[in-house]
Amino acid sequence: MTQKLYYEDLYRTEFDAAVLRHEEGKEGVRVILDRTLFYPGGGGQPCDKGTLGGQNVLDVFEEGEEIVHLLDGPIPEGEVHGGIDWDRRFELMQQHLGQHLLAAVLFKRFELRTSRMRIEGDDVSMDFDNTHVDEETVRQAEAEANEAIWRDIPVEILYPSFDEVKLHARKLPPKTSEPIRIVKVGDLDYVPCCGLHVQRTGEVGIIKVTSLENHKGGTRVHLRCGRAAFRWLDVVCHEARRVQLELTCGPDGMFQRVLHLKDEMRELTSRNGELLDQAAAALAEELLQNAEHAGEHVLVSYVLDGAGQGGHEPLPGGEVKRLFHALTQRPGVVALLAGTDAEGVSLLFGCHREDKRVDVRGAFKQAAEMTSVRGGCSPCCAQGHGHLCEAQEQTHAKLQAALDVAAEVIRQALSSGQ
Repeated sequence: MTQKLYYEDLYRTEFDAAVLRHEEGKEGVRVILDRTLFYPGGGGQPCDKGTLGGQNVLDVFEEGEEIVHLLDGPIPEGEVHGGIDWDRRFELMQQHLGQHLLAAVLFKRFELRTSRMRIEGDDVSMDFDNTHVDEETVRQAEAEANEAIWRDIPVEILYPSFDEVKLHARKLPPKTSEPIRIVKVGDLDYVPCCGLHVQRTGEVGIIKVTSLENHKGGTRVHLRCGRAAFRWLDVVCHEARRVQLELTCGPDGMFQRVLHLKDEMRELTSRNGELLDQAAAALAEELLQNAEHAGEHVLVSYVLDGAGQGGHEPLPGGEVKRLFHALTQRPGVVALLAGTDAEGVSLLFGCHREDKRVDVRGAFKQAAEMTSVRGGCSPCCAQGHGHLCEAQEQTHAKLQAALDVAAEVIRQALSSGQ
């Protein structure tokens, strides 16, 4: 059995131990010590990191009654010196106790029971299965949990009888003959937990809930505590200050200013869409007037990229779909369009959805191969996107060549009655 020094002195950072055995594996060197300060993780709290015998500790985990240290290199026989990453340990203890405090308030005040918790980096998540937790409830609980922090309540570790645990704990562990480790925080919390926590609530510093999300029929609450909360708030406040300076408003008026700008943007977007529809309709009329006829059909082939007919382009290259709609809403029109935007090139071939005499799939396949475009096809609509690295003039020429080939495929199909 490995002696667990981390339970004996939470604030100790270095230790010496005897190497019981070590072996090399695919993931690193596995080392078993007679005692350790490295917490192996558990209950949602990650393991400690640091150094052991001059090597980096990659992972720590329990196997039966032994604790395995996974290192990135070999260590000598006999006794070795180890040191934990104290900043990591302290922040994890802050995060873990902060989660306890918020969970305790949510349980005592609102009868909300935490299903599981997990610490990942700076983020702590708490799940409430099959339960909706609203934002106002969490805000109230957050305020009460922070009050508990500022009261600087001592944190006690107890090993009571199972009957006493049943009487006081907010959640029950499976019945066992082994001692049950209880974390007690004044009259606020009394809960079984194998994790590590700071010794007074004041050391948590602050709890800040960052978001709520729906999760598997319940709610997942995200929060940060201590240093991690400070880092998050520092970024948020800095960004908020930048927004205030940009909008020339104070913190109290920032939200209303943003809502006003959203309304303005919505109006401008709507007006811009109307203007682009008008431009697409006008360009469609121009193209139809100059288009070739293939039997009873009109064949429109056009590259929309700012280097179009006559050097004049009333639509941006990314508005291929708008032009396509303006053309194909008319029966008897076959549209073969290509366009460019910041992300690459696109092809969009098709006709009126009720036109059963046209099938653009063969034409699209050949054009797609020439332009390295990938996409999907149906008889009346084929579209895809790809990337071209050439200059604009070369891209235009390549797209035009692909459309010329596609147009010939359509001509032959219509002339043969297919």
